[in-house]
Order: sequence, then structure tokens, then C-alpha cells
Amino acid sequence: MSADCLRPELCKAVQVPAVRSEAVTKQRPLAPAGYVPADLVAPNVRLAIRHEAALLNGRTVVAGEATFAAAAHDGMTMTMTLASGYRSLVTQAATYDGHVAALGQFIMRYPTGAHAITGYFYEPWHLRFIGI
Repeated sequence: MSADCLRPELCKAVQVPAVRSEAVTKQRPLAPAGYVPADLVAPNVRLAIRHEAALLNGRTVVAGEATFAAAAHDGMTMTMTLASGYRSLVTQAATYDGHVAALGQFIMRYPTGAHAITGYFYEPWHLRFIGI
């Protein structure tokens, strides 16, 4: 266990190499969509948020706390603050819907692979504004 570990109970879990990292995107959504990590905790760092947004999974807490500690140890003079952590599916949908309601939404009109539907080949510059 590293001397920089502020949460020994979580550092032990990091030693188990069974976690596989995958990028989650619109094209590669999380399954199941409502998945909630079992090990969400608030890190022992300065927080700019509360409630679920202040939570991180165990591996991220360890890395985040170590990053904040290393910055302080190295004499970093600006204040570091955690501003966004976990978002549930409900929170993410509400955030997205709020932005769309306030700003509208741009969509790619002729995406890759939709030629049979749109009648046009992929045009990444062709956006359509949908909204207010």
C-alpha cells in the first residue's frame, strides 16, 4: 500500500486487478443503463458540490486523493476543488433535458452509415438545429 493513500480500506481494493476499463460513449452505452457502482464514497478533498455529485468510486477516490495530496506536497499554490463526480441516470437525463430545453439541440443530419435512410452520404458539417 502506498504511503500517499489517505483511505487504506479503499487502497486494498485497488490492488485487485480484476477491473477492466471501458470507454462509455453514446455509441457504447453503459449496460445496464441504471448501473450504480457499489463503492461510491465522498473523497477527502475540497468539494464544490454536494449529494451524488460529490461521490466517486473507490478506485477514483484513491487516485483523486493521491493527486490532491501530491499537488499539496509539491507546493501547488492554487486551490484544487472537486467539481463533478458521479451522476445517476436520472440526474444525467435531467441535466441533458434542461440544456436542450434552454438551448435547443444540434443533430448531425447525415450520419455515417445512414445513406439508405437519408439518401445522402455522411456529411459531418451538415448539422440541423432543433429547439427554441
